[in-house]
Amino acid sequence: MFDLLIAMKGEGVLFGHQDTYAYGISWNDVPGESDVKRVAGDYPALFGWELGGIEKGASANLDNVLFENIRKYAVKAFRQGGVNTFSWHPFSVIDRADSWSTEKHVVEKIIPGGIYHEAFKRDLDMLAYFFSL
Repeated sequence: MFDLLIAMKGEGVLFGHQDTYAYGISWNDVPGESDVKRVAGDYPALFGWELGGIEKGASANLDNVLFENIRKYAVKAFRQGGVNTFSWHPFSVIDRADSWSTEKHVVEKIIPGGIYHEAFKRDLDMLAYFFSL
């Protein structure tokens, strides 16, 4: 895949879309559906997936997309020649507030030597497990 991206350099633009197979305007988890495909006639080249919530052991991400479906959708995108991107907006290991919370100083507490470092490593293990399947 990386070689293909290098070969395409300078040839055009790759358009991307978050959760393109998962949901859209007035639909949710409909096989083959995509708002991008409806409008542009084809699926996007880049497929974005959010993994926030996986660290809590949740079955769905912060957008309510099941992790088992994200895996299925990412494989489908790859088989179609698409490029998958993954973002992870974790819930705080300190109090499980969302990633946009500004209430606490988190980084100093999760780096090596921080009081929540081991707990943060467990969260990272949950993320790594998702990619290992």
